[in-house]
Amino acid sequence: MGDAELRRRERLATSDPDPATAGRLLAARVRAGRLAPERLAVAAALGDPAALAAAGGEERAADAEVLDEVVAAAASAHLPSAVRALVLAAQRLAPDDPDPISQGRLEAARAWTDCPCPRHAEEARRLSSVPEFALGLRGSWVEAALRVAEAASLAGAGHDARDYLGVALRPLREGARDPARLAAAVRVDLITWALA
Repeated sequence: MGDAELRRRERLATSDPDPATAGRLLAARVRAGRLAPERLAVAAALGDPAALAAAGGEERAADAEVLDEVVAAAASAHLPSAVRALVLAAQRLAPDDPDPISQGRLEAARAWTDCPCPRHAEEARRLSSVPEFALGLRGSWVEAALRVAEAASLAGAGHDARDYLGVALRPLREGARDPARLAAAVRVDLITWALA
C-alpha cells in the first residue's frame, strides 16, 4: 500500500467517526509496515474500538478498571507493552522533584519498550543495580521505578517477566491516590502509544 492510499484512508478516518473506518486505516498501517501487529493487538485487548474493528472484532476487550487488569491485558498481547504500562503508571506517580536515579530507571525501561534490544535491556539492568537506598531515597515512587527497570531487564534478557509484573505493580498500587483514575489514564496513554 502506497503513501497516497494511506493518506486517503487517514483523511477518511478523520472525517468519519465510525470505528470501522478507523479500523480499516489501522489495518492498512499494519499491512504497510507502519504499525506493529503486536501494538494493534494491545490496543484491541484494551478495548479501543478502532483496534477491535481492525482485528476483526473477534477479540473481547479485557476489563481494565484497575492497573493490574490494564497490565495483564497488555501482557497477553505483547510483554514490552505491559512494561510500557508500568512506565506510564510510574510516571504519573512521580513527585514534583523526582530523583535522577528513578528518572533514569524509567527512561531506560521506556527505551527498552521502544526498542526491546539487548543494549537497552542491559542499560535497564545496570540502572537497577544503582544503590539508591544508600542515598536515602525511599517511597513508592523510588521502588516503582526500580521494579519497572527490573521488569524491562528481565524481559530483555529473555526471561518470561510476566510473573514479575505483580512485583512491579505493588508499589504502584501503594502509591496511587485514586487507583481507578490511574488505571483509566494509563489505559488511554497505552492505547495512544500503541497506535502511534
